[in-house]
Parts: sequence; structure tokens; C-alpha cells
Amino acid sequence: MIKRPLSASILRLSLPALAGLLSACSYFSQTPEPDVVSRVHREVPIGLDFEEATARLSSLNFSCGPFKRGAYTDESGRDHEDARFMQCTKRPAKISFACENRDQVVLLPGAGGTVAGVEVTRGPDCQSR
Repeated sequence: MIKRPLSASILRLSLPALAGLLSACSYFSQTPEPDVVSRVHREVPIGLDFEEATARLSSLNFSCGPFKRGAYTDESGRDHEDARFMQCTKRPAKISFACENRDQVVLLPGAGGTVAGVEVTRGPDCQSR
């Protein structure tokens, strides 16, 4: 029987765990992928009817809530207080954490039921199961 040093055994067991953690880094990132940002802006242009905007976001796997008044952060990292907006959040994957960072879209209402602004960010979200 060949005895291996304990450190080699630990390393051999740790490599798969480390690989799993590295592949899950996107769960912890607070920056949306550039292709997600460009696709959302392409699919939901300024001036689009709000109902059509939420339908398009739904087809991109986002769930939109009702209008609310409060604070949100835009793509540039600026905070906006006491604003009226609708928040849409990327639906969780089949295998996901209950609380994790997810892509989020803030839709700002414009005149006549249209979209006046689209902000794509990524941040913490907890889905009830």
C-alpha cells in the first residue's frame, strides 16, 4: 500500500469543489453580462408600449412585478429616490440558491403607457419557494 501525504489527498478532494465554486461565480457577480444588457435594450426600446415590454421581458425569462414607488439604482450606479417604476427579475434556474444575485430590469413609465427608461442591473434577490 502506497501512503500519500495528507495534503495531496486533501488537494485531490478539493479540486472538484474548487471547480464547482469557480463555475458558480456568476451567482455572486453584481454586474450583468454585457450580452444580457444589450439584448434587453434591443428587445425593449424606449417608446415601446408597457404591455409589450413586459411580454418581451417574459420571453427573456424575466418576471415583472406591479408598479411601485421607491428607490432604484441605474446602470451607472446612481441611486434614484422616490421614483415610480416596475421591476422585473430574472427567473431562477431549476438549480439555484433561494437567495442569489439575479439580473434585474427597471422599467420607467412614460407618457401614454410607454417605456421611458430601461435600466439593467444585477443584484441580490430572494425567491420564496
